[in-house]
Amino acid sequence: EITLKNISLEINKNNIIGIVGKTGSGKSTLVKIIMGLINPTSGKILIDDNKLEDIKYKWQNNFAYIPQNFYILDDSFLENILFSEDKKEINIDKVNQILKFCELDNLVDNLPQGLNTIVGPSGKLLSGGQAQRLAIARGLYQDRDILILDEATNALDKDTEDKILKNILFLKKSKTIIMISHNQKI
Repeated sequence: EITLKNISLEINKNNIIGIVGKTGSGKSTLVKIIMGLINPTSGKILIDDNKLEDIKYKWQNNFAYIPQNFYILDDSFLENILFSEDKKEINIDKVNQILKFCELDNLVDNLPQGLNTIVGPSGKLLSGGQAQRLAIARGLYQDRDILILDEATNALDKDTEDKILKNILFLKKSKTIIMISHNQKI
């Protein structure tokens, strides 16, 4: 059981927040409390002076959450980006921009059927780093106000991770970003 005690923090809009700690220290639990997925046993969470429990469902629509353990559909590369989004309103320009952002454009260009290539169960046709970048692309396509990356770059090589983190820093103009890591150099 994880116990978080005496936590007080303020997260301002369009800021980048890093939550760093050892494995099992409660980083993901803290974020789940912030997202309203877990209720604290004491204390309160205020969103612009509103109690979280009063605006929970509206609040939860603000998040794109990219977990460390993500799911890849046995479907096309494109379907894995769109995931649960309305397929009738695909913004292919946005998809292409996100592919570049996540260093996936060259990969897709070399796939037999491009975005329509089936990636296999659990992304079998992809490396761990490619699958992780695909999960990041999914979160970015959702285009929510708050982006949470929960150890979301842990399978990437250093060079690719640095490029993607640099791109993510660019988003701080329009998004609040919460990054969770056990690595103190995020």
